[in-house]
Amino acid sequence: MERNFLMMTIMEEEKVLCATFMLKGDTHHWWKSTKAYLLTKHALLTWAIYKEAFFEKYFPRSFRDSMEKEFLSLYQGQMSVDAYQQRYEELFFFAPLSMQEEETKTHRFVTGLRGNIREHVLGIEKRIYNESVQIARVIESYQKESYFTHNRGIKRPAGNSYNGGNNRTYKPFHSQNFTDATKTTSAAQPQTKPNSEALKCFNCNQSRHMAREFPKPKKQFHQGRVYAVTSEDAAASPDVVTGMIETF
Repeated sequence: MERNFLMMTIMEEEKVLCATFMLKGDTHHWWKSTKAYLLTKHALLTWAIYKEAFFEKYFPRSFRDSMEKEFLSLYQGQMSVDAYQQRYEELFFFAPLSMQEEETKTHRFVTGLRGNIREHVLGIEKRIYNESVQIARVIESYQKESYFTHNRGIKRPAGNSYNGGNNRTYKPFHSQNFTDATKTTSAAQPQTKPNSEALKCFNCNQSRHMAREFPKPKKQFHQGRVYAVTSEDAAASPDVVTGMIETF
């Protein structure tokens, strides 16, 4: 109702007529009796007088005090500007009379804004309430856009490494890595020379020299030959091997 009055140029008593015209049922009967009582005390029924009587009937003093306290301590916090404005106007209904002026209402709204928004709105002179709300919305929208743009610009480090949840970095396996590691290991380990005592000559089966160093060459292999001899000659010769061979 009061928001509509801001758009209209009407007198105080006309505000009361507009508000009471919409009353119905029990509320209408309440106003008829209350109006007669108020006229005995006031020559002119203003909007402030009507509000006080209406609040006294439908909003107990304890409730109004609680709402007024919440209004005076209201801050945006994590709310959006729209959500903060909505709650601000709901509680403004219970604001003290000293804060009903446009300038005071605007100042209270701006001081309740979040710090990174409030500092920009305070820098604008000659503010009115609706303009302050709109400026706060624009600033909030710009800050959100800047935040998301900044986050989209952050890219993951180049490369194929993967950093797991245990703060370890894993890299893909390449054969070159294995080759390099093998070379490094081989270079770090001293190479041992063969034990000369463990080597034996192929010719004489003795240690400390090789077959190529043996002074006497290995006995030459001769192909066996067969001669026609008698049993007496064979028995007399020590070089003859005797035996029986089966033939098929």
